Parts: sequence; structure tokens; C-alpha cells
Amino acid sequence: MKIFICEDNNEVLKKIEQVIKNYIMINDLSVEIITSSTDPLNILEEAPKHGIANSYFLDIDLGENAMTGIDLGKKIRDIDPFAKLIYITNFDNMQMRILNEMIAPLAYITKNSDDMDESIRKALTKAYEQYIQSTKLNSNIGKVPIKVGLKQEFYDINELLYFEALEGHKIRLNLVNNKEIIFFGKISNLEILHPSIYICHRSYAINLDNIDKLDSKTVIFKDGTSIYLSSKTIRRIKKEIKNR
Repeated sequence: MKIFICEDNNEVLKKIEQVIKNYIMINDLSVEIITSSTDPLNILEEAPKHGIANSYFLDIDLGENAMTGIDLGKKIRDIDPFAKLIYITNFDNMQMRILNEMIAPLAYITKNSDDMDESIRKALTKAYEQYIQSTKLNSNIGKVPIKVGLKQEFYDINELLYFEALEGHKIRLNLVNNKEIIFFGKISNLEILHPSIYICHRSYAINLDNIDKLDSKTVIFKDGTSIYLSSKTIRRIKKEIKNR
């Protein structure tokens, strides 16, 4: 799961970021802060690059910025219909307006309150639980949806070996029996498709369930196919498998 934070006060921004970082580290979650910014445009620039069902911690009053946190939430919802929006604000009377905008936030947190840190941790826990549930929806079916051209195709998870980024925003999906499919997309958007799909490198996503063994710099799949990666990436894959 990816996290984005937008708060116009730098001191509060750093505090929110630190609470989240500490929580991720203590609980060893597969969570990453992508953007922490006072500028909502930075959030909107990065959000489309990182898939769906991510979490956004937003202030409502963004100071001198052209848009409010409510405006930002609406734009995020257009990009990511499954986004988890968590508002951290001083304005207790804004809940009804947010509800009227129909952007369905996950939580409201009062800024600088005594329980702000704990409220952030609780919201993050709930967001992560929902993220895991959303990935399991495809897991229960056992099929992975891939849009090839204008058509949505479904592939059995057991057929998938790995995805490889190509030039021109294309991805090559390598399947068992030396089959391959090329489609438009981004590696960063693949993890939500199935819990077995793991982005191990900016150019590769692999099916953890189809790995036979790992050498120091090689991933060997059950059908004998292999790919070469750095030893650091191999260690990261081993850790991911251990934590599943």
C-alpha cells in the first residue's frame, strides 16, 4: 500500500509523517510513503503512477494553495475510486460538507489533539486491513484481470510467472509454456491485482506462488524459467515470502 500526505503546515506534516513511519517500522508492514507535501499538485502528479486502493492523509485548509483538501479529495477519488481518504483538520464543522461531496472518507482526525497520534495509527490500521481485503477479492476468484487492447482478459494466477517493463509504457507478461502477452500499463499498478504479485524492482513484478527457488542472483520459476536480479532484490523477495 502507498501513502500520500498533504498538509500546509510543515511542522504538522513532519509529525504526521513520523507517526506513520514509526508505525510501519514497528509493525513491519508492506507500506511506503510516496509523497509528503504542502502542495496538493504534487499529490495529484504522483497519485496516478502508483495504482489504486492507496491511502491519503489530507488537511482541509491547505493555506495559500488554490484548492482545499476537499477539492483534492474529489480529484483523488476520480483517479483512485478505492482510495482511503483520512482527513486531519482543525475544523470540526466540515464533516457534513465532506459527506455532501460524496467522497466517502475513511476517518476524521482532529489536528494537534492529545490523541492525534493514536488516531492516525488506528486509521492506518483500518486502511491497511481494507487494502488487504481488496487484494483478496481477486485472490478468491483465482483470476487476474489484464486489459489487452480494448478487451479485459482473465488469466489463472497459476499461469503467471512475471511482468517486465518495456519501453513506451508497455509491460510484457510472461506465462508458463513460454507464452507472453504485451499490454499497456505500469509496473506500479500491478500489485493490487493479486496478493501473490510482488513488485520486486521498478522493472519487474513476480508471482511469488510460482517461484521454485531463489539463488543469490536468480529467480527460478516452477516451469524452469529464470530471471536475473541483484542480490539485494533477491533478499527483498525472500523477506516478502517469509512475511506472507
